[in-house]
Amino acid sequence: DLGHSFEKLAFVVRGWLFSYDPFWRPAQMKALLHSVPIGNLVVFDLFAEVKPLWITSEQFYGVPYIWCMLHNIDGNIEMYGILDAIAAGPVEAHTSENSTMAILQLLLYVSSLNFLFHCPKVGVGMSMEGIEQNPVVYDLMSEMAFQHKKIDVKVNVVFQLLTQMWIDLYPMRRYGSSDSLILDAWSILYHSVYNCTDGAYNKNRDVIVAFPDAYPFSISLEDISFNGKHQILTEQVLRICHVKELTDSYDKPHLWYLTFDVIHSLGLLIAGGNEVAESNTYRYDLVDVTRQALAKYANEVFLKVRDWRAQSNLHKRKSRKNREQILEWTLTRDYYAPRAAIYFKDLLKSLENGVGFQLKDWRREWIKLTNDWQNNINSYPVKSTGGALSTSRWLYEKYMRNPDILDH
Repeated sequence: DLGHSFEKLAFVVRGWLFSYDPFWRPAQMKALLHSVPIGNLVVFDLFAEVKPLWITSEQFYGVPYIWCMLHNIDGNIEMYGILDAIAAGPVEAHTSENSTMAILQLLLYVSSLNFLFHCPKVGVGMSMEGIEQNPVVYDLMSEMAFQHKKIDVKVNVVFQLLTQMWIDLYPMRRYGSSDSLILDAWSILYHSVYNCTDGAYNKNRDVIVAFPDAYPFSISLEDISFNGKHQILTEQVLRICHVKELTDSYDKPHLWYLTFDVIHSLGLLIAGGNEVAESNTYRYDLVDVTRQALAKYANEVFLKVRDWRAQSNLHKRKSRKNREQILEWTLTRDYYAPRAAIYFKDLLKSLENGVGFQLKDWRREWIKLTNDWQNNINSYPVKSTGGALSTSRWLYEKYMRNPDILDH
């Protein structure tokens, strides 16, 4: 009898419910939350590092809640985070006036595990949809369960009885190294990759991951001058490429920092890596930053190829040079997947024949490629071969040493 046992039940509501549906105005939200006796319901504020609902709902109208970091949506493999929000958000919520974040002794029933466990307090949590990525984000978030004061990630703070900087301590904790080059690399990553303050949730749509299923001319390139916030090479003209979404078939990449930033941090990690080359955590991070740099570099290469395709209609005599450059990019196995090679093959064909891009033919080929890949029974290695440092250095020297990558 559910009614007879009602007072012994604990209910959980995901705050995501109230995030995007316009139906949930304050009156409707409060009515739902108060339909269960206070003490029998807890709310997961799932996306609190970006969109904290506890602020706009008067602490969920008195209902206890858990400040949750969502961070990863749909299992994306992408370097991304908001370290400052994570280092401050849980403490701000807990110390705010009339906070209901940590006042409840809660008994939860987990049906999938079929046991009861006692949760000593409602406080902070992680609600990510993917794991094994961005370790620095989860290292910091794990600390916040035990912090009573905000952590200024890049400002002097009292931490472990020493006046240090959290991000500068991180390489020593993770690799056992305080090399100045590696510290500089992490400082750049903190100010760029891990400083996404645009309020958007991250979904990896880099061209190498989600190749544009669109006519080349439906994608435009807009150059914006850099405002100098993280200026490192003052003599270089740094640019951010913004992709305008002009068709439903093209989902633009989420760009919130300069490609040059991640490339520069990669160069520093490589330069300072000799002494920590055997560290598993260093190798992991080095491969991750290399992948990130190549992915962002690929976005800009794609846009440049698209731009060259447009110019070729006006300057036919340049088409041979363009074809040779596109072929060089396309035939790099370590860089472009076969799907991208098919797209560029069809793009070259349209240049040679003087006709428009045959989108239907492209779709037919990549769908076949996808089906063939899904049905293959190839075996793949489970252990890495070669050296992470030497491979990353080779890729960096070949593709990314020149900071003006748009002209590379």
